[in-house]
Amino acid sequence: MGFTVCVTTASATPLHVDRRVAAFLRKFLRSVGRMGRASFSANLAAAVANTLRDDHNLAEEVQRVAGEIASRQYVWDRAEQQAAAMRGIEQSEFCGWAKRTLLGEGRRALCVHAHEGSLTPEQAASQPVPNGAVNVPHEGAGQFRAKLQVYRQVERAMPAVQVQGQ
Repeated sequence: MGFTVCVTTASATPLHVDRRVAAFLRKFLRSVGRMGRASFSANLAAAVANTLRDDHNLAEEVQRVAGEIASRQYVWDRAEQQAAAMRGIEQSEFCGWAKRTLLGEGRRALCVHAHEGSLTPEQAASQPVPNGAVNVPHEGAGQFRAKLQVYRQVERAMPAVQVQGQ
């Protein structure tokens, strides 16, 4: 599961965009915290239903199954597990988790600001960047990537094949 905010702008600086996204998230989380119990329950039920919806076509099913194979996780009932976890969460618990995850000090975020063609390298280098951000010029991208830490998912063994009638 993930959370994405995508902003396209020709005029705002990365720092401004980052601040506006953070302001949006704070406002969103305040509204969830103030939401009535019935409204939260209705939204949660809708999210669970969305998680459990059937694949609409073969392409969606292939994408879902291929994702499990590519990640070597083989959790064929992932949607059911996620839905069960969602059903068990309380509003205050969700709000606390969301604040820590989306706005907390230890949050993990990837912000990409591409300026190719809109700014000269000198202009891009002079732009203020959000806290913790690194300005990587296009020609230095390979060196930057080489220094990044890699998170590896736990691989599970492929489930045993069960043949009926044996």
